[in-house]
Amino acid sequence: MNQELKLWIPDTEDGCFPHAGPVHWKCNQTLQFKSSSESKPEDALFNKVLVLPRAHVVLLANAKRSALYVMHVHFGSKPSSTRLDYVSEFSVVWPILSFTATCDNVYDGHGVVQFYCIQTHAIQQYSLDLSQCV
Repeated sequence: MNQELKLWIPDTEDGCFPHAGPVHWKCNQTLQFKSSSESKPEDALFNKVLVLPRAHVVLLANAKRSALYVMHVHFGSKPSSTRLDYVSEFSVVWPILSFTATCDNVYDGHGVVQFYCIQTHAIQQYSLDLSQCV
């Protein structure tokens, strides 16, 4: 069951990648998804995730609901301060079964992401203006 989203960073003092050797990871943040309308999480949550580093967002589509969630990634002054700082919810007509996105016109978290998805009754293209996600 996809009820959590975890943000992992290198387990170093400053959160940066070491110059040599293996990389050990630590969880920097955990988001838990819960439904207030369903008693069993498996009846409310079935999530698909796509990470778009160039756009500074993580997209999450809930196939049990007609919803797309966009989580903004805030990159702090050092990697260890990286956080998911905003969550925006967008309604869609039908539940999303699968999706992908392109960031051709996106630079440093600004611009418009083209979002393509297969839904239960359609194949859709959406444009996601990143300024609506912060």
